[in-house]
Amino acid sequence: MDVGWAPVDDPVGFVYDEDGLIVTDRDAQVHGAVADLFAEFHRTGSALGVVRAFAKTGRLFPQRAWGGARAGKLKWAS
Repeated sequence: MDVGWAPVDDPVGFVYDEDGLIVTDRDAQVHGAVADLFAEFHRTGSALGVVRAFAKTGRLFPQRAWGGARAGKLKWAS
């Protein structure tokens, strides 16, 4: 790790590998949810449209905890 470099939260769909490099998340459900988000954005044309579409159909979106006892653990939220 370089001096002055500090890890930050990655966007959903990306994680740090064992070498500290940012790579795509290997979880198939995460890949599906991210693809679904982009498909909804293409369909609705806005972030608010995506939020409304996910809420209307009860779809959840992945989040990873980045600190504490649940660091790195996947959770799903509305």
